[in-house]
Amino acid sequence: MTAMNIKAISVLTALTVFILPLGAQDFRFVEADALTLVGKLFPETSNPYNRLDTLVCRIPDRVERNQACNSTGIAVSFRTDSPVIAVRMSFDRAKVSHRISPELSTMGLDLYIRKDGAWMWAGSAVCRDSSEAVTVVKGMDGTMHECLMYLPDHSSPSSVGIGVAAGSEIEAGCRPFRHRVAVFGSSLTHGSGCSRSGMGYPQQLSRMTGIGFINLGFGGHSRLQPYFAEILAGADVDAYLFDAMTNTSPEEIREKRLES
Repeated sequence: MTAMNIKAISVLTALTVFILPLGAQDFRFVEADALTLVGKLFPETSNPYNRLDTLVCRIPDRVERNQACNSTGIAVSFRTDSPVIAVRMSFDRAKVSHRISPELSTMGLDLYIRKDGAWMWAGSAVCRDSSEAVTVVKGMDGTMHECLMYLPDHSSPSSVGIGVAAGSEIEAGCRPFRHRVAVFGSSLTHGSGCSRSGMGYPQQLSRMTGIGFINLGFGGHSRLQPYFAEILAGADVDAYLFDAMTNTSPEEIREKRLES
C-alpha cells in the first residue's frame, strides 16, 4: 500500500469519526412548543412558529403573508444539563438563499446561554433535512444551563425538535424578558444582512436590556399599511417602536397623511 493510499484512508477515517457521533449517540427530542416560546406578538397561532396567524390577521399582500409566517425573532427558552444540544427541523417554507443574508440567518438556529447574568453565544447550526439532526453545541459541562435558541429569520418551520443526550434533563425555561415592546419595521428590523438569526437588533436589545422586543420587521414592506396598524393595536404590549419610513415613498406618506 502506498503512502498516498494510507494518507487517503486516514483522511476518510477522520471524516467518518467526525460524521458519526451525532447519528450514533442516543438523543431524546422535545418539540419546541412544549417548552417556552418567546418573541411572539400573540401567544396563539395555528402554527406556533409563525409570527402572525394569517388565518386571523388580514394581510392582503402575498409577500407580506409569507413574511408574517417567518419565525423571525421567536426563541425557545429552556433549561438542560445535556452535554450536547441538537436540533432537527422541518419547514412549511424554507429560504435557503437571500440576497444579503447567510444561511445561518435565513434558516439557521442560534443558541445563547445565560452566564453570570449575561447571554453568551454558544453555537449555531443549519438543519436542511428533517430526517437528520444537527449538533448546535457540544462539550457542555453537564450542569443545568439556561438556554435561549432563536429560530430562523427568513423561513417558516413546521416542526422544531430540540435534542438532548439520553438521560439528560430538559425543561421549559422562564420568560427571560420583562415587558413587551412591539417593533414594526423594514429589513433593518427584520434582520436582513445579519450573520445569524439571533443578531437582529430587536433580539440584541432584548438580550442586552432584559426587555422583550418583538420583531415584526417586514423587509421591503414597511409602508404605513393600515392593516398592520390594526394588528398592532390589538396586541397586548407595553410600548411600540416603529421603523416606518425606510420603505415608504414621499407619495405614500402624503397619501397616508391625507387619509388620516
